Amino acid sequence: MTLDQFLSTLVIFGAIQGVLLILALQRIRNKNRDANRILSIFLLLVTGTLAMRNLGEIYQRFPELLLLQDVIIFLYGPIFYLYIKKLLFRTEYSFKKIWRHFVPAGIHMILMSVIYVLFQDKLYDYTAGAESAVLWEIVAGLAILQNFSYIAFGGASLYRYHKSLYDEISCDRVPMHLYIIMFCFFVCISSWSYSYMMDHYLGVATSAGFDYTAVWIFLSTITYSTGYFAITRPEYFKVPTSATRSVKKIETIIPSHLKDELHQLMLDRKPHLDPQITLQQIADLLGKNRNLVSHAINSEFHMNFFDFINSYRVAEFKGMISVDKHEHRTLLALAYEAGFNSKTTFNSAFKKLTDMTPRDYLKSISKTL
Repeated sequence: MTLDQFLSTLVIFGAIQGVLLILALQRIRNKNRDANRILSIFLLLVTGTLAMRNLGEIYQRFPELLLLQDVIIFLYGPIFYLYIKKLLFRTEYSFKKIWRHFVPAGIHMILMSVIYVLFQDKLYDYTAGAESAVLWEIVAGLAILQNFSYIAFGGASLYRYHKSLYDEISCDRVPMHLYIIMFCFFVCISSWSYSYMMDHYLGVATSAGFDYTAVWIFLSTITYSTGYFAITRPEYFKVPTSATRSVKKIETIIPSHLKDELHQLMLDRKPHLDPQITLQQIADLLGKNRNLVSHAINSEFHMNFFDFINSYRVAEFKGMISVDKHEHRTLLALAYEAGFNSKTTFNSAFKKLTDMTPRDYLKSISKTL
């Protein structure tokens, strides 16, 4: 099988996967429905682009499809960004809020309409000819800049979401498919940008390894990976993932006994053993105001909620090690028992709080025994 045959097969099945995903997402009835609809639009763009790769002779019969494909490239970034905002922050959209995101696509559509009217009889020759090369060069350059900008906006939103979660919950809840889609999207635009620079400014034909070939591979990966997570982690698409309202910073006097009460609660009730424990649940156990508890953790323990809970989980893990529970169980199994919900979170929290890895800690205490 040649590389082109492999890509054609990959792209065809990627497009089919995209269609099936879009249909499946429409059947999910829950509070995430609006976010899933936006994701469906994004997948429709991906599927349409994949399908267009194998149109071949159809372009000669319907050259206006070339104009449609160019409009699509201005829609990827805005649609993906709006999906992130809707999924993570439950942002309510109206025409007044989102119209500016689609101005470049609208302007380009108007431009393509003018070209269609002027060159309707010779549209394919015009789009493939040298006289339109400068126009396509400008369009592609602007589209690359726009998509990179929206990738940056999406990354900043993910960072803000992570930061807000650390004051609310004790585990990572960012849907992994967002990272995969963003990574694939970034590689696609980077590959396109590389080929664009080499072709238009350096006059060098791009290599087969990192050029438009990579675009098709990673564009297909978006549909495949999203389908994988739809099967293995359906909660990403069924349960609202948005963070709860952010904790308001309050200026108040913290009762002197609150720190001791909070510490005693952690020792007696061990709520940190619940991987999904939240700030609101801790406040309910104490019978205190949620904002007051958050303020006490920040000012008295000098931590955010995420680190505060993990500090007790690390202490729990150390206690298990000291009584030789690790002799018949793996370190990861003990970490899960201590309340951690992933190996990555466990390792990073342990390193942050002790300045050593779990294995290094185990070796250090073994030498003292």
